[in-house]
Amino acid sequence: KAATLAMIYAFFNVGGVLGLIVAPHLAGRSSGWPAAFITAAAGGVMWAALGSAAVARAGTRPPLPPKRRNGQLPPPQSPSQQPHLLDASTPPGQREEQHLVKAEKKRDEDVSTSARSPHAAYAQPSSERDQQPSTAPMRVASTSPSAAAQTALAPEAEAEGRMPGRAAASEEVSVSEGCGSLDPPSRMVTSASDDSAHRQSTLLQVAVLCWCHGVIGWGFFVLQAWTPMYLQSLGIVDLANAGLLASLPWLAAAFTGTVAGGLADRLVRSGRTTRLAVRRGMHVVSTLGCAAAVLPLAAAPGGSLPPMAATVCLVAAVGCYGFSFGGFHAYVQDVAAADAGQLLGLTNTASILGGIAGNLATGAVLQATGSYGIVFWVAAALYGTSWVCFQRLLKGEPISLTGLMGSNR
Repeated sequence: KAATLAMIYAFFNVGGVLGLIVAPHLAGRSSGWPAAFITAAAGGVMWAALGSAAVARAGTRPPLPPKRRNGQLPPPQSPSQQPHLLDASTPPGQREEQHLVKAEKKRDEDVSTSARSPHAAYAQPSSERDQQPSTAPMRVASTSPSAAAQTALAPEAEAEGRMPGRAAASEEVSVSEGCGSLDPPSRMVTSASDDSAHRQSTLLQVAVLCWCHGVIGWGFFVLQAWTPMYLQSLGIVDLANAGLLASLPWLAAAFTGTVAGGLADRLVRSGRTTRLAVRRGMHVVSTLGCAAAVLPLAAAPGGSLPPMAATVCLVAAVGCYGFSFGGFHAYVQDVAAADAGQLLGLTNTASILGGIAGNLATGAVLQATGSYGIVFWVAAALYGTSWVCFQRLLKGEPISLTGLMGSNR
């Protein structure tokens, strides 16, 4: 999973490398910058056509058969039976069995609790309730006047061998107590409370993911847009040389992202650690690593270092960003399942908004101070907040945007 995501983003970053190298040469020709924009647009149309054809062709292929384990095919699983992120501490071959055992145990506990509850009679079929000894206190529990009247007449009716209106009274009891349901009121209140708590937890997780992706977007778009001009401010006047040096960090991201994605998948398959721990570890590198790499740029007098030293820091920062493919992006796939595309679209919108805010803020800071130091300080602080939020607030709980929106209707 992480390796596939990393490979996709690696080619994405390679495209940025080609753009930074080729654009200065196209702009230096007689046609100027319009040639660079026209070339980029033509390339986008061509790749969109090729990508659409590849997706259409892949959709006609039959699905790959599941891998055999000990010579046998694994049983099919419903989405509710998928292993949880926190269950990954056990070897992969035991996770499905443990999940089913937990579900069976929870069901048994629910049944046992219902049997001990004073409202358990409401969950029994009416034929079973009729066979139980009738007592006045049990019938008087209803708030319906007609049901109370039937209860008062019960001893005389039973003595004569008849019970007029008993079925109607039973139905009235169930309707008045359970609002049309056989569940007792206390259970309905608990269920509503649980639904509200789950909805709030889901909203918090989505908000944290949007913030983390927004921080990624801030750093990504600011470095992509301003690195060539930053290098020029350090004395690299030639546009082609500035573009070449500015492409090196993104080439590093393509390499580190591919390595991090493969490493994350191997750690998950090994079963020696939880899937959540792997995602958190990758996120540590992609946040604190980026923050540590830009701190020398922030602490330098006037935000200026020798060009080669600054390039090394930028390569390290963007290279650490590549670990987000095995951390943040793979985490979204883990917890959202069928809603992963919708959730990633939502968080990616936050990422773009973060990039817009970052570019506007960078321009304002440079116009006011003429120094990049504050820009790098802000970036380091934002990476720190992303690390804290991911580690403390994301617990690997499943996210269902479909259920969340459905509950709000």
